[in-house]
Amino acid sequence: MDVRYAGIISMTAGAVLIITAASVVFYNINCDSKASVASAALVSEIKTDISEYQNENNNGHHQVVSDNYDCGSEDVAWVRYDSGDYIGILEIPTLDLELPVKKEWSYDALKVSPCRYSGTAAHHDLIIAAHNYPCHFGNLEKLAADETVKFTDVQGKIYEYRTICTEIIYPVDNEYMKSDAWDLSLFTCTLSGKSRLTVRCVKINNN
Repeated sequence: MDVRYAGIISMTAGAVLIITAASVVFYNINCDSKASVASAALVSEIKTDISEYQNENNNGHHQVVSDNYDCGSEDVAWVRYDSGDYIGILEIPTLDLELPVKKEWSYDALKVSPCRYSGTAAHHDLIIAAHNYPCHFGNLEKLAADETVKFTDVQGKIYEYRTICTEIIYPVDNEYMKSDAWDLSLFTCTLSGKSRLTVRCVKINNN
């Protein structure tokens, strides 16, 4: 092959890679921006409903209900909005995060907010998943041991936790992810998408 043509092909391939990479970055920034706005609005709505619930002045705009799931062995309360059902607010002060938590997870739901993967706070086995957007769990790896994490359910009950360790768990290790050794687990995909960066926590209050 002529050296000139080889050079042109190489330059073209390089340009395509640069454009593709730029498109991915732009897409991720756009998704993060939308998720940030949506999460902030939902947190505000959930706080309003918590206040109304606690004051026994719920105006009926949203309904707090009880759901039996996992063959009826566990209960969780949620608030219903146009975008779905939410079980509470997750706070990670060290990362300056205050996020709504959706009752059921799906890939589409994760584009808006963190989601309950399984378990409940009341039964000390809550697992929360989120995308690695900067506004969600993108900085989870920066969360060191002995940091405080707080979850407030939609009835205003507060659960406080202390971070213990960070683990890398492969998707096939689902049983290990749900280990009953931890009161709260937070996880997100690693940058490669091949494993899950997981922060394990234990409860530190008496709820």
